[in-house]
This record gives sequence, structure tokens and C-alpha cells, in this order.
Amino acid sequence: MHRIEVRLKSHLPDPSGRGLVKDIQDLGISSVEEARVVDVYWLDANLAPEKLELICSSLLADGVTQDYRYSKNGKMNNGDKDFKVVEVAYNAGVTDPVKDSVMKAIKDLGIPMFTPYPLPGDIFSRAKSARANWRRFRRACSSIRSFNT
Repeated sequence: MHRIEVRLKSHLPDPSGRGLVKDIQDLGISSVEEARVVDVYWLDANLAPEKLELICSSLLADGVTQDYRYSKNGKMNNGDKDFKVVEVAYNAGVTDPVKDSVMKAIKDLGIPMFTPYPLPGDIFSRAKSARANWRRFRRACSSIRSFNT
């Protein structure tokens, strides 16, 4: 699992951060004076460092206005001790259009984005058994339905 953070370069003003500060102050919280918005991407794949670098530099970050950093284990040190970090994410099951676009662009770069998951044992015989059990269940349900009607 790779965590990638993309942010505006520190010398540039952050209009999204300013808007966020205004929204927070509109809620009656006056202690927040500055905010910086960071886009966070999680990639669950075995990627070579050069492939990860290519994804970051050519897809996720604009080299003129943005910096990026990444880590393999998802842990990053917050370099600025004066800032507190609040992460906001989509709820499970909510469509993420940015994810779809990024995954398509990574595929267009020719980088495979899958992680093989080895499964122990003979999964094919277990699948056959599960199908047989499902067929028996469906037959039992249909006989119950015909009995009740």
C-alpha cells in the first residue's frame, strides 16, 4: 500500500485552504487562521519505485505548482509541528470519480494496477462445492415456494 500526498508548493497561496478557513470561521470557530489542503491517494499495488515516481510526477502532481511525497507503508511524518492534520475521505461505497480517472490514466501509462492475492488450498474444489450447495439451496427454496402457493 502506497500513500501519496500532493500539495501546493509552500511559497504559493492556497485558495482551497483559504476557503476552508472561511467555512470553519462561518461555523463559529475563530481559532483557525490558516489551512493547507493536501490531496491524498492510496495505491494498493506492488510498484517499483520508478513506476511510483512516474505516476506521481506525470499524473498526480503539477511540477510547477505542486510538490508530492510518498511512502510504502502509509506512515508519514508531519513536518510542520504547528499544523494539525484532519483527513476527510469518501464513505465506503460512495463513487469516487477522481479514483476512476487516476486508475484509467495509470492504465494508459501501461502500468498494471493489480495485486495478486495467493489463496491457500484447493480453491477450485471449494468453489465447486459452494456451487453445489447453492443449487441445493435454490431447489429447496423453490419447493418451499410451490408448497406455500
